[in-house]
Amino acid sequence: IGGATAQILFFLLPSYDPKPQTTHLARWREMDFVGGILLCGAFISGVMAIGFGGVLYAWNSGQIIACFVLCLVLFAIFGAQQEFAIFTTPARRILPVQFFRNRTMLILFAETSCAACGVVVPLYMIPLFFQFTRNDGALDAGVRLLPYICLMVFFCIVNGAVLSKYGYYMPWYLFGGILVTVG
Repeated sequence: IGGATAQILFFLLPSYDPKPQTTHLARWREMDFVGGILLCGAFISGVMAIGFGGVLYAWNSGQIIACFVLCLVLFAIFGAQQEFAIFTTPARRILPVQFFRNRTMLILFAETSCAACGVVVPLYMIPLFFQFTRNDGALDAGVRLLPYICLMVFFCIVNGAVLSKYGYYMPWYLFGGILVTVG
């Protein structure tokens, strides 16, 4: 379905240019390349440490420890680069550091992370449940997951429409958190 609609969306949707008078070179100058490289390096080294640890190398091997140390060092350098706007400007930073000083933004981040866990954990565990308890194959377990996916997509669309119309976010977090806890 996605492959069939991709061509329709690609050719029929109008392109949106938020800055029509800005040249491509000016747009490239606005990017924070140093921050992007530091962030990519930190994530890559962290994923390598977690992915290779215990599988290809022992957890206490020098390679894995070096990957973890490199990950932490790159995240620290990235944080300093973003805080002091080194090789960038405060308006062009990747990470809006001022959000860390706002209590509401930190609480919303924590609640959004919990909501993502509430969505992703069942998404991973439901097919495993059906494979182990009902002796389903991977395809049958995936088909049994479709009602969950359809309801999740539907309510994400409803959430986006209602939230953009009224602007109230706290009832969604409150009632959604209660439903996730009960579930």
